[in-house]
Amino acid sequence: MKKRFNEGEAINVYWILSGADIPSGLKFEADKKNKKHYFLTVTDKMPIDQLVKKLTRVADGMSVISDARKAL
Repeated sequence: MKKRFNEGEAINVYWILSGADIPSGLKFEADKKNKKHYFLTVTDKMPIDQLVKKLTRVADGMSVISDARKAL
């Protein structure tokens, strides 16, 4: 599919998080101005060190592979 419609163009790969990947106390909420954008919000009170650990866990699961043509 990719080669057929965008031959020679860079391919950027994004990891998609499922609801199960989000630690308790955090939640994705849709941006009312941009339907393709979501905010990660904090829903419960927690100490800052606990928040940092949870955000680090989320960040570890998210990455972008820029120009993945060689891998594909």
